[in-house]
Amino acid sequence: RPVIRFIVNIVKPSLKKKETVLDPASGTGGFLSESLDYLNKQAKTSTEKKQLYEKTLFGIEKKPLPYLLGMMNLILHEIEDPNILKRNTLAHPFSEITEQERFDCIMTNPPFGGQEEHTIANNLPDGMQTTDTALAFLLFIMESLKKNGRCGVILPNGPLFAGGVAGKIKEEILKKFNLHTIIR
Repeated sequence: RPVIRFIVNIVKPSLKKKETVLDPASGTGGFLSESLDYLNKQAKTSTEKKQLYEKTLFGIEKKPLPYLLGMMNLILHEIEDPNILKRNTLAHPFSEITEQERFDCIMTNPPFGGQEEHTIANNLPDGMQTTDTALAFLLFIMESLKKNGRCGVILPNGPLFAGGVAGKIKEEILKKFNLHTIIR
């Protein structure tokens, strides 16, 4: 929880700017509930509360039990109808992500150390196909951020210090994004 709180405080989602927040591997809803707590301090009017509770926080989770726990967590935090989808974040082609599917802030702790099905690699950008879960989520995040969007992600050392596809992804991050901080 302290790491999640730290990331939310660094990313600083803004309710005044009507920013949207996504956790594409939302699990039990830790990032979403911490973002809710952070943004609740900014909500001064009933309109802002409605915006926060209905149109600000979004999650995606593919595993049934974490999905249910995440839904329950947000319901216990007074969100009556949480915006959490039960699906595999990596299952549809990243090239088909529309502007409406992009977010101002993405904060997540994706699963790592695992491998996705080989068919998932076909959804990734050309030259960046991988079955490594952490790398695939990093690519999804890169494709899903709005212009000037902000991200906080928990990753193992490999994606930022390895070669191959990981090296290509790091190069993309350094060329196309404003990499602010790496905490190890």
